[in-house]
Amino acid sequence: IFRRRYTRIIGILIGIIIFITIGFSCLYMLTNYNKVQVYGLKSASDEITFDGLLVKNQKENSIMISDFRYNKSDRLTSKEPNVKDIYYLIEVNNVVLYNVKRSYNSEKISNAINSFSITMNESKVLNDYSLKEIEYSKMKLIIKILSTDNEKIEYNIPIKKVKRFSNNKLVY
Repeated sequence: IFRRRYTRIIGILIGIIIFITIGFSCLYMLTNYNKVQVYGLKSASDEITFDGLLVKNQKENSIMISDFRYNKSDRLTSKEPNVKDIYYLIEVNNVVLYNVKRSYNSEKISNAINSFSITMNESKVLNDYSLKEIEYSKMKLIIKILSTDNEKIEYNIPIKKVKRFSNNKLVY
């Protein structure tokens, strides 16, 4: 009688443990599966290049772009214009997500661009427009430059997005 009760109790405990494990696995799958995605961002231009990341999760999305490089043939020559102001815009489907103006004191374009980086969090930038609804394949960086000679130069740089990570596996 004792062995039967002991075996029955052990069987019930093992069943409860298996049920809880399956329940938590299902809960994880429903709440967290494929909710974190990391994309690499690259310049689709040869004139100005950069590297960056787009991190999407349940709470907010972030864009980080750095390592800007000015690669035009006039780089570091006397023909390279000096910069008065540079406007950086990130635009998706004609919606401006990021807009910053930087002023310089007659600095070469290559030096001004190389020293810039972008960090943007959805909650700090956007009020009523969510990055979750944006089609990232149509994202572009617009750089508007006003030279010291009042010449206006504009670069429309499409941004390539490459998936780097997604939590869509149970075991990594």
